[in-house]
Amino acid sequence: MTTHSMEEADVLCNRIGIVNKGVLRCIGTQNRLKTLYGGGYHLYINCYNQKSLNTKYKEYGLNERAVHTKLNNFIGAVLPKAKKLR
Repeated sequence: MTTHSMEEADVLCNRIGIVNKGVLRCIGTQNRLKTLYGGGYHLYINCYNQKSLNTKYKEYGLNERAVHTKLNNFIGAVLPKAKKLR
């Protein structure tokens, strides 16, 4: 069976293989893969090297550090159990 839905794979399969760019990257049970690679969601936000964002910072009278602080505070309020990796 092939699917793009991990939820569907969780329900219908007892082992899951993950293919990326035509190569089988990993195979195992749902619990093993979640233990190895994490369960839940990852949120990636890139605020670097974007001239349009730097222009917006200045329009609101903010510097990059202030924007990062506001962003961290917002994510902390909305997702209190979130962990910042970098």
